[in-house]
Amino acid sequence: MLKVCTKILDRGSLLMFDCGANTPKVKDTIVEGGLNYLTLKPKKVGTYKNLIKSFDKECEKFDCNGVGYLSAKKPSKRPGEFLYIYFSKKLCEDQLHKKDSKFKKRMTKGDELIKKAKRHKAIQMFPSKEGWIGLYPEIQRSLADIHTPYITGIEGFFILESSLDAEPRKILELYKQRDVAEKFIRGMKEGGEIRPIRHWNKYAIIGALFICFLATAIINLTLNLCKNPDVKNFKLLKKYLGNLTLTVVYPQNAFRIRVVSNLSPPIRAVLGDFPLKYGDKNLNLRG
Repeated sequence: MLKVCTKILDRGSLLMFDCGANTPKVKDTIVEGGLNYLTLKPKKVGTYKNLIKSFDKECEKFDCNGVGYLSAKKPSKRPGEFLYIYFSKKLCEDQLHKKDSKFKKRMTKGDELIKKAKRHKAIQMFPSKEGWIGLYPEIQRSLADIHTPYITGIEGFFILESSLDAEPRKILELYKQRDVAEKFIRGMKEGGEIRPIRHWNKYAIIGALFICFLATAIINLTLNLCKNPDVKNFKLLKKYLGNLTLTVVYPQNAFRIRVVSNLSPPIRAVLGDFPLKYGDKNLNLRG
């Protein structure tokens, strides 16, 4: 994929990807091909804590899509790379709420485990030369409140790595556009059923994507114009159209008759009354 990108993209184009592909080899290949990259740094607690130590002293405030962010920019140890550190209060609250809910569920399971252990007197038995060794539960009474062990101290923070030297706000706006591109490609995969593209020519790839885009646009337009709530997506539309059959009947001593079979209400909502002209009912000519 990187080889294709280096051949069809203009020099200086920006590639955005998640931390799953964030490796030195991938980034070196991108830079050697004359391209730029923007990626998410993997969330390792130790690395993040070291980078956000002086975050409060260097941070800047801005809003992006109605959400407030604090940001800081630092040069990376990797030559030609910059680190963009962000903090969002809203993101922090959401992550803390999810971790707290997870901890409460684990505590509920722990209570169930204690009840089960008391009922069976031992949690687990291990054999030895002198007999069986049983592990018995013992409840520790604590005077202090139990804190959520899932809280790491980096909630609300995320770090982007890029070969571009730009303002933190611009970098974040670019990274948020990645979601739009992913939904666009996913729509063509699921709606237009685009196949793997094995071309090395720039215009051949653009042509294949453009044809699939036009097909997807027609499908979405059909779904929007369809008034039947049963036709919700392309898969259902394809299913209904696949069941639509044109049956040709050859009565004795009469002309052939064409009849549309399986004309369901969702199909009529899409095609209207057009298929009804094939619904000739004069089948009594057979006898």
